[in-house]
Amino acid sequence: MREAVALLPAMRGVRIIRAFSGVRPLAGNGDGRDLSRDFKICEQSGVVSIAGGKLTTYRLIAEMASDAVMRMLGERGDCRTRTAVLTDIRRETPAAVECRCESAGQRIIEMDFLKGVDVSKYNRLGFGTCQGMRCARFARSPEAFLQERWKGVRPVLDESQLRQAYVSWAAYRTRAGK
Repeated sequence: MREAVALLPAMRGVRIIRAFSGVRPLAGNGDGRDLSRDFKICEQSGVVSIAGGKLTTYRLIAEMASDAVMRMLGERGDCRTRTAVLTDIRRETPAAVECRCESAGQRIIEMDFLKGVDVSKYNRLGFGTCQGMRCARFARSPEAFLQERWKGVRPVLDESQLRQAYVSWAAYRTRAGK
């Protein structure tokens, strides 16, 4: 938070509700067409960082990042992102969309490679504006879904937020059928 306040002083004293990290390929103003598609993968001290890129390069970025992780682990294997067929969520019927906030479709949730896996890791189930209140029940394991959901909340809780966090946790467990 210190680093964020140094860059954006208006953040001083704001309430943090969640921590999240991931690739955000379009940083800047405008429509994004003027931004470079160049990217860089950095490996340092057991961490792989990605800088740059755009939506049109994300599969290549994923492949190169996977290769970097495999190198760091001393493992060998082929990244399948180049050949994996992507589902077109626009072709889903409205009834098949389980998370309206992030367009997580039933067809995606039922894909073979997701069998036995918490689907929120692949299709942003639980990351929309409802933060999982509407879609937690669709997770293969509601308990694992809730644990993953709260992974980004726990680190940023302070004393003043504990009561609200407890109420939220109870609400999520109820919605997930626990």
